[in-house]
Amino acid sequence: MRFELTEEQRQVRDAIQVFVEEEVEPVARELDRGHEYPAELLQQLADQGIMGTTLPQEYGGLGYGMVEYALIIEELSKGLMALGSAINVHVITASLIQKYGNDYLKETYLPEMATYDTVGAFGLTEPNAGSDNAAMECQAERDGDEWVINGQKRWITNSPNADVISVLAKTGPESDRYHNISAFLVPTDADGFEIGKEWDTLGLNSVQSCDLHLNGVCVPEEHLIGEENEGFMHVVQGLNVGRVNVAARCSGMARAAVEDATAYAKEREQFGQPIGDFQGIRWKIAEMEVKADIANLLTLRAADFADRGHGDKGREESIAKLYSSEAAVENAHEAIQILGGNGYTKEYNPERYLRDAQLLTIGEGTNEIHRKIIADRVLGPSST
Repeated sequence: MRFELTEEQRQVRDAIQVFVEEEVEPVARELDRGHEYPAELLQQLADQGIMGTTLPQEYGGLGYGMVEYALIIEELSKGLMALGSAINVHVITASLIQKYGNDYLKETYLPEMATYDTVGAFGLTEPNAGSDNAAMECQAERDGDEWVINGQKRWITNSPNADVISVLAKTGPESDRYHNISAFLVPTDADGFEIGKEWDTLGLNSVQSCDLHLNGVCVPEEHLIGEENEGFMHVVQGLNVGRVNVAARCSGMARAAVEDATAYAKEREQFGQPIGDFQGIRWKIAEMEVKADIANLLTLRAADFADRGHGDKGREESIAKLYSSEAAVENAHEAIQILGGNGYTKEYNPERYLRDAQLLTIGEGTNEIHRKIIADRVLGPSST
């Protein structure tokens, strides 16, 4: 078993650490407060090839594996989780095209997605189809050599900034709910495509999540991603990529909370000594350290298994996502407690970690769904 990064992986991680220290941390708090999209930071990352991290070099990507991707997202999310979120939906769509798309989609879109000249987003969730994605109501019907899409999507992250969105829609009979959905690449400038309500959320303030309305949107046959009616099966692959991203984001925030609490405990004095000398604080930080370390190990295990084709149908991704998201919430809460009154203000970062981390107990499958997935792997599918 490998518990050390390669030299190249360390270099990738260290380069992002420097970027976060120099470029992200000085502006993260103001971007969050102002609900400001981090366009400049994302462009700087694109200039470094980060948007094509997992794409093959033949399409202009870096050709890295999921471990390198997880390391990048973890470090970025220590500075500003919204960066990892914007990258996530872009990479999911690029991954779907890379794995299932036809030659036209790959050659047309992947080179520009690698450079971020074409920005992607991911359209799965609907008002009545959240955890039960197969209950979606969005429909696509064939009309000659085109598909006509009608329906609504909800909470589609980064959609106002996207050029293309992978959209899931019903294309088959209701009798086979897991083999009646297809995936389409939809340009956001298509007739009938409209960005709807922008949701005012607790966290993730720098990246918008909106409703989408597709009213007779037409896309050519070539924009079908993968096989007709197999979109639900295809999207499982995309979600597993997304779950590694989520676990990495949470691992990064869990670590950031430890670092912030530790620095404060060394500097803040009460009763004539640093509060870090009190056993109560020391034990809190010890527990936080354990959670951050486990989150990191589980995330890298899931990423490594994905790279080597191991794993058990998403089990490792679900475990990493479940544990890391709850560790991030718990560590953020403890960091606020250690910082006391200061922790409850927006002058310090832990309150942002808490707001951002709470989302990730819901996104990419609620933690309740992931407990079901894990239980099904251990016990077999439930009869209810």
